[in-house]
Amino acid sequence: MERLLKYFFSLLFITLFSCNQAPQLDYSQLSPVERQQMTIRVDSMLEFYTQGSTIRQNMLDTLIALNPNVESYYRQKSIAHSHIGDFHLAFPLMEKAAALQPESALFYYCWLLTYEYRDYNRALVRLEQYDQLTPDQTDVVWGRNIHFLKGLVRKQLGHQQMAVQEFTTCIAEDGKNVYTYAYVYRGICYAELKAYDKALADFDTAIEDYAKCTMAYYYKAMTLLKMHRQEEAIILLHQAEELLKQGYKETNSNSEVFDEVHLEMVEDWLVKLENG
Repeated sequence: MERLLKYFFSLLFITLFSCNQAPQLDYSQLSPVERQQMTIRVDSMLEFYTQGSTIRQNMLDTLIALNPNVESYYRQKSIAHSHIGDFHLAFPLMEKAAALQPESALFYYCWLLTYEYRDYNRALVRLEQYDQLTPDQTDVVWGRNIHFLKGLVRKQLGHQQMAVQEFTTCIAEDGKNVYTYAYVYRGICYAELKAYDKALADFDTAIEDYAKCTMAYYYKAMTLLKMHRQEEAIILLHQAEELLKQGYKETNSNSEVFDEVHLEMVEDWLVKLENG
């Protein structure tokens, strides 16, 4: 017990007063019971420090040293690095977490690869891996149906027909609880495939589901322009403009929204169409 307390107070001193990564302590002399006791003590202190703080990151270093095969410690440390843009540090940690326990790590890692890293080829590989872990159930990635993310990734890679299939699966699986933007993004894919009637139907469904879905109004207008229906497009662009001015806009505090619509985009089109 005396030896464990010596290690614990050494850790506490280093954690509280170091501005850099805590130096590696030698835990080889600790017994399995002592390792467990120290892990419990350090783990219980994590909640008192904000994510990404030097103290919390040093504690996670200690927990990793004590428990090199515990996935959650690598993931927690990686998330903190991701939030401040240190992807070169976050990425290897998530790779390690995914290797240790893919079913837990991929729940977040797939989202990270899709939305923050924008590494679509790697995201697709990991999404397929995650989906195959439980082939008989609907998987969720950070709150979204996995097929929604697969649709986004396929869309960004230019695989529009495959993206349509993924969004269609998402819509079928989620039923009445489907995310409105599954229709919006499927509509965008249909428009790129020149299946304009199907695109319009999806944008209409999105608007029926959420009357203030600015993206649906905007991309429906873009589709109508491709069909040479300019007057209808102008009406929709004015609706999108009004909604944007009222603050109705799909945003994400952690990353840029795919195909995000900005007020300046709408205004530019209106100037071009009404004064051109």
